[in-house]
Amino acid sequence: MESERKDFENHTVLELKDTVLRMSMTVDFRFKLTGIIKNHSPNLVLDCSAARSMDSSFFAAVFAAGNECEQEGGRLVVVTSNAQIQKLLRVGGANQPVTLAESVEEASASF
Repeated sequence: MESERKDFENHTVLELKDTVLRMSMTVDFRFKLTGIIKNHSPNLVLDCSAARSMDSSFFAAVFAAGNECEQEGGRLVVVTSNAQIQKLLRVGGANQPVTLAESVEEASASF
């Protein structure tokens, strides 16, 4: 999984560069997120702007990350303009521990 991390004063942005977010990436994804949440900031922007699709395993990993952020006193904001991914996150119930945003700027301004 290719990604880029940017740390800010009150949050971290993790940009995912892959266009298909799938099960084979979930272990690496969870490892990266846990490290960011524990060592940098529990306020996390997950930039999925490049993604065209997300499978149910990756969705579950996002949902778990949102819960982990909340347990550490922060929150997770997912950036995507992809209607299919937005629908998956909303219908799947992930909008409870996960907030959706259309841009990294919008997500960052929410912290």
